[in-house]
Amino acid sequence: MERYYEGINAEQGGPQSVLMILTDGKEKLESAPLPHIERHSPDGFQWGYGGSGPSDLALSMLTHAAGKEIAEEYYQLFKADFIADCEKHLLIFQKDILEWVGIISDFADDGQAKSIQRREKWAERVFERVQQ
Repeated sequence: MERYYEGINAEQGGPQSVLMILTDGKEKLESAPLPHIERHSPDGFQWGYGGSGPSDLALSMLTHAAGKEIAEEYYQLFKADFIADCEKHLLIFQKDILEWVGIISDFADDGQAKSIQRREKWAERVFERVQQ
């Protein structure tokens, strides 16, 4: 069983919908909207930039995938690494989020150098998995 989060583009620039999907690798077994934890954006989720809608999406997704304590500490970094760079289609696997959480503790200090190191380490992990 595998869980992923998929973003659905709203028409005419409105808030985006994000579904939590459970699959067995072949077909969808379950699908439900990701609950919105409203902290920055009363208008709902967005992605593709670093604003309030992406902040709420990062907080909501990380809370669901990894728990409230981790989400509270790292959701702004998660937004920078996952949410802000997404373009039209949002697709993030829970296993990738949990792997990111494992890496982030080593590189949690804010700052440009740490951000670059974190992204490089993440890219190495993804590349290694693709090569397997």
